[in-house]
Amino acid sequence: MSAGRKRSGFRVLMYNVRYEGTTDGPLSWEARRAAVVSELRRLDPDVLALQELWLNQLPELRERLTDYEWVAASGALPHTAIAYRPARFALVEGETFWLSEPDAEPGAAGWDATYQRRVTRATLGDRETERRLVAFSVHLDHEGDRARREGIGVIRDRVSTLGSDCEAVVAGDLNAEPGAPAYERAVAVEPGWRSLQDAARVASVVDGPGATYTGFDGEADRCLDHVLVTDGLTVDRLRRCVPSCESSRFRPSDHRPVLAELRYEEPRTV
Repeated sequence: MSAGRKRSGFRVLMYNVRYEGTTDGPLSWEARRAAVVSELRRLDPDVLALQELWLNQLPELRERLTDYEWVAASGALPHTAIAYRPARFALVEGETFWLSEPDAEPGAAGWDATYQRRVTRATLGDRETERRLVAFSVHLDHEGDRARREGIGVIRDRVSTLGSDCEAVVAGDLNAEPGAPAYERAVAVEPGWRSLQDAARVASVVDGPGATYTGFDGEADRCLDHVLVTDGLTVDRLRRCVPSCESSRFRPSDHRPVLAELRYEEPRTV
């Protein structure tokens, strides 16, 4: 743990790093990889939720980020991997699950989604506090309105099955701005669903620009990336981070990382 960090406090970072594709030149993964790794080291999270990991990206990040252990789907598209510091957390259980209709074939694109969407979940035991934290790394479909709304419903169903001894963080690219139907369903107070709050709405301090999706040219301006928390977590600070190299007009991804500084609420006494 970094010097000066509260024992009960921890840091969760989400970052859509943009997939490895066929693009050459300054937008290729090979050109951006070192800057992504530099940002992850600079921001120093305890738990890391990544999106758009394809092909060789996860093995390369594993090799370079040696202070972390990983939970991810096997194969070429781990996509929504989670990393955690074993010095702080112990893995209790990990899984991935599809966002699709209950009777759909595994791997089917759900509802009106353009692509398959899979969530990674890691249940972590906190070595400092003996509490349990359940982290979800999420990337909702970029085109399917219904798929985003229904996908959020699947995730909230999962959060609502957690025991009272667990707190949850849902972190990822929701492809939805505040006010959009999927975002509003994510934070709605609904009977039978455990509450989720947008860390940016309840944080004591919010830093950084409003936009998390900028495009590689910096001309986009949308807040699509969010950290949602159950009400047993206090948000001390929410940072929409500007990568240090962005000032030189080089962007390691078309999204910015989002960092939440969290701590557990004190247990309620009766």
